[in-house]
Amino acid sequence: MRQRWKLLLLTGLMIVLVVLIARQSLHIYQNIKQVHAPTPQTRQDNILRVHHWETVTEVSRKYGISVDEVFSCLQIVPEAGDENLSFRALENKYNMTPEEMQSNLKKLPTNHPRKHGDKP
Repeated sequence: MRQRWKLLLLTGLMIVLVVLIARQSLHIYQNIKQVHAPTPQTRQDNILRVHHWETVTEVSRKYGISVDEVFSCLQIVPEAGDENLSFRALENKYNMTPEEMQSNLKKLPTNHPRKHGDKP
């Protein structure tokens, strides 16, 4: 009789743990499912496919132009380290509106974006 109670207690404990683990896994799955990829409206700054999270260095490599050209199109006099800031950070740093940044980005000479295999 004593062993039977121990077995029942362990079985009950295992069932409770399995239910708790399944419940927590379901919550984690639902939270992951709620995280959406950015929509084109939120991730695309303009038709040139320059995104607000990209840095000046990335865009200069992507379109094969110099960092100085990018800054001149943005009408910004760069400080040290500005080439590693995202466009959104540059907007905040230089007190630009998103519309100003978009219109300046449209001035970039981006006729042919580079492909992955191309070297600068």
